[in-house]
Amino acid sequence: MTKPRLCSTLRVVIEKVDDCPGPRDLEQRAKAAEQHVTAVEQRRAKAAEQHATAVEQTAAAAEQRAAAAEEQAEMELQRAEVAERNCENAHDEYRAAAETVAT
Repeated sequence: MTKPRLCSTLRVVIEKVDDCPGPRDLEQRAKAAEQHVTAVEQRRAKAAEQHATAVEQTAAAAEQRAAAAEEQAEMELQRAEVAERNCENAHDEYRAAAETVAT
């Protein structure tokens, strides 16, 4: 290789070496990457916690609705029993009245 060609090749190599990041740049990039990973993990953890809280609240609301529906069903059952007794009483009164009229 001729001397001018060698000098030209060395200049290119030196430029490429100068363009390479130094140890400090690599350390800063590593720290930035670590901070980014930490931030992402924190956001994901917070989102998971919020989701869990929302699920718990939804479950609690569903339990309350189920309890209210059960109470409503119990009240309807009691009303039906009262209505049935009223019908039986009315039927008994009708029979008694019919017997009284027949005699």
